[in-house]
Formats: sequence, C-alpha cells, structure tokens
Amino acid sequence: MQEYHTAIVGAGPAGLQCARKLASYGYKVIVFEENKVPGEPNYSTAGIPKEAFERFKLPKKCIGKPFSKVSFITPNVNLDWGFKKEIGYTLDFKKLKIGMADELKGRCEIRYGARVNDLKTDDNGITEIEYVEGGTNSSCKARYFIDASGFSGVLASRVGLRKKVPCSPAVGIEKVIRIKLPEHYKDNILFYFGDKFVPYGYAWVFHFGEDLYKIGVCTYNEHKLLKKKKHLNHYLDEFVLRFGKGKVEEIHGGSIFVTGGFKKNTWKNLIMIGDTASTINPILGEGIRHSLYSGDFAADTVYMHTRGLTETLEDYDTIINVYRQNKWILSKLLSNLIYSSNDTIKDIVIGRLRNMTPEEMYKCGFGYDFNLLIRKILF
Repeated sequence: MQEYHTAIVGAGPAGLQCARKLASYGYKVIVFEENKVPGEPNYSTAGIPKEAFERFKLPKKCIGKPFSKVSFITPNVNLDWGFKKEIGYTLDFKKLKIGMADELKGRCEIRYGARVNDLKTDDNGITEIEYVEGGTNSSCKARYFIDASGFSGVLASRVGLRKKVPCSPAVGIEKVIRIKLPEHYKDNILFYFGDKFVPYGYAWVFHFGEDLYKIGVCTYNEHKLLKKKKHLNHYLDEFVLRFGKGKVEEIHGGSIFVTGGFKKNTWKNLIMIGDTASTINPILGEGIRHSLYSGDFAADTVYMHTRGLTETLEDYDTIINVYRQNKWILSKLLSNLIYSSNDTIKDIVIGRLRNMTPEEMYKCGFGYDFNLLIRKILF
C-alpha cells in the first residue's frame, strides 16, 4: 500500500487547485476522481471574474467567451450594465478541469475511475481510505485528507462533519445552444428573475462562443416545483423557446447545496472544500472562484500544520469564515427573500437598481457589498 502526504477526493476546481498548491510545496499528493472521463461531470455554467481567473493562472484554453455586460430581467424590468472592458469569462468547465489536471502531470497522481467507498479512523483522524478502481478494491494511506467530492461529501459525511444531505439542494439544468441572437446578448451574462421564467430560482443566458450560448434554469426548491407537477425540464424548454430555434450542442445538469457555507469544515486531519463545503454564494450561484480559494486555503493550512506552525487544521475554519464574513449570511437571507417573493416584489427590488452604475453593480454582484445594495433598494 502506497502512502501519501495528502489524499484528495474529487478532481473539480477545488480539489485540483488544492493539489496544485500542495504539489508546489513538494508534497506527494494523490487525487481520486470517480468519473472515468477527465473533465466530467460537466455541469457548471462556469462564470468567473477576470481578477480571479488571473489570480489562479487558469488555463486560457478553457475560456469560452469574455463578458463585459451584465443584465437583470424580471417580467416588467430590464436593466443593463455595460463595462469599458471585459470583467470576466464564461468558461468551458470540462476544459477547465482537464487543463488544471494537465498542469499536474508529473507532479501529482490523479486516479480517474476510482470511487472512494469507505475509510478507517483512529484517535488522530482518518488513517486510510478504501476505493474501487476497475473492479478492484484498493486502499490508500495519507497524513492528510481533503474532501472535494462535491454533492456526495463522501468523507465528510462519514465522519459526521456534514450530513449526507445537509439541506434541500438547488438543482440546475442548462443547454449549450448554437443560435443567432441579437447584439444585446453578445459578451453578456443575463439573469432572469420571476415565476414567469422559473419559480423559486432564476434563469440565465451566458454568451459562450461564436453564436453559442449557455441557456439554463435553476431552482432552490425543487420539491415545490414537483408539487406544481412540473419538472425543471419543463421550465427550461419553455425558457429556451423564447429565443427561437437553435441546435442543442450539450445538456448539463446537477445539484448543489446552497447553505451559505458551514462554520465547521475540519475534522482532525480532514478538510472539506469546494461544493462539499457549500462554497457557492447563494445570490447567483457563483462557485468556481470560491472553490479555488477554498482549495488554496486548505493547501496553505496543511502546509502550516506540516511545518509545525499551527497545532490543528482548525485554522482553515477561521480563514474561510473570514473570507466569507457576514456577507454570505446576508446573501442567503437576500436570496431567500428574492426567490420566494412574487413577481411584483421582484419587479420592485430589481427596479430599484436602475440608477446603479456599472462599478456599483460589480461591487454588489461580485463583491457582495450589501451596504451599497441595501441603500440602492431602500433609498
């Protein structure tokens, strides 16, 4: 049985960024990914601010299209903000993960098609994990373990750090469609709020390439949709029809937990990061940027503990909670208010943002400046 410094479960952005950082410190790292095909599952719309893309030096080949416009639409309000230069990118999520993994070749071991199904513990934490690869049962020992497995929380749920199903999940589905749309949609990311589009959530259109768009819907309360006897696919099909007939290139779908994050993300020698730890901001579901930061923070914490500069991995909890601050709690409260309200309230709330400058919109939408947002809504 081979032994590693750190074993990571999940080859998504969080897990791969953690592996990148740990490998840069010279540690022996292994990543387990249950999907056999690199880059799968391909379920994220994958919008990211430019500053985060550059901060983490992500592979340029994963850029689908830069965006320099943002639009908010309700049944009776249409607001547009245009920027002088690009402020972010719509990424090819599959290419992002493949590109990050390619950079790790020769520096880190990645096992695709390896499903972790059990673990062993002692008083100090996890001692080894058991996995199935190609029908063969194997095990792996490590000093530290990182759960970046996403929705399943395969390690965190087994040690009681997180419930297997911690809350009602948000569910989203999108189609990548080749279609000619007016100039307004180019270099733009558009968000649609209202039961007219999809109840208890929002819809979107992201420019993704030449005459190529990601068009999707998500709901924070799928069980309420089912009470209406309508599946999320129904709302997606109706929403897509608004834009005419195009060629469907891909269909993506997935579930995430949007809790606003957990205060406790560590257990002895285990840290949970990324979607496992709900590092998805509740307002507009932005997750990649925060997953990358969580992976970075986890790697730094492991490094500090290895060097004897900190006594426990609990420093990670302090770091991630400072990163989120109270903004994420407010994000959760605001998202509950907006998505559970009727369309008249949505018209009023979004309409109050009419005089917001592009710079102010960026501070609110990507910086979660709620003092500014509340002033705009109330005054």
